[in-house]
Amino acid sequence: MLKNAGVNVFTFVSTRYIEFVYRTSRIIRSGDHSFYKRGGDPAEQYVISFWHGETYCYYPLLRDDNIVIITTSTPRGAYISKISEYFGYEPIRVPDESSDGGGTFSVKNVINKVKGRHVAITLDGPSGPYHEPKRFALVTSLVSGKKILLISVVVKRKIQLKKRWDKFVIPLPFNKIEFFFHEPFAVKKDSLAECADMIVQTMEQPITVDA
Repeated sequence: MLKNAGVNVFTFVSTRYIEFVYRTSRIIRSGDHSFYKRGGDPAEQYVISFWHGETYCYYPLLRDDNIVIITTSTPRGAYISKISEYFGYEPIRVPDESSDGGGTFSVKNVINKVKGRHVAITLDGPSGPYHEPKRFALVTSLVSGKKILLISVVVKRKIQLKKRWDKFVIPLPFNKIEFFFHEPFAVKKDSLAECADMIVQTMEQPITVDA
């Protein structure tokens, strides 16, 4: 009972705060952000990916866009799931470690039942290392046939929790936040390492937020 109450309070505070940040900030979308709006054709459904430490910045951006979001089956996944549901995502909870492919295939079975669905996965989550892509997003893309759509973000004013492994970012109100939608790409079975390197290079490209 107390645990559920804690989750509900955390969800209430977290969702209302990020809503307030968006209402008081200038939100810029760069790149071809029509990609994730397309649907119907399996070739136009995506694995939408971003860094774990920037997750909080994204919730209102993609709200109600028919997206399945992957969370962990650990207790902290309960918090993420509740926030995700508030913004219109469908959370799917999987084990932290899915290197055996079981978690990936369970996700595939779910998302392939619904046409026009995208799936969102953090690249280096849920436990890092920092900015090192894990295989989960790549393998999910491979087995589902969905291209990876990377989104990077620059927040002009923020609090960054540098002692956390993911250097978690909390955007401040009255801000300027720019999201960049990169060109989607397909993952090939024999090039997972190369894809991981390309992801790092792409996501680390400098994006400037002017005053």
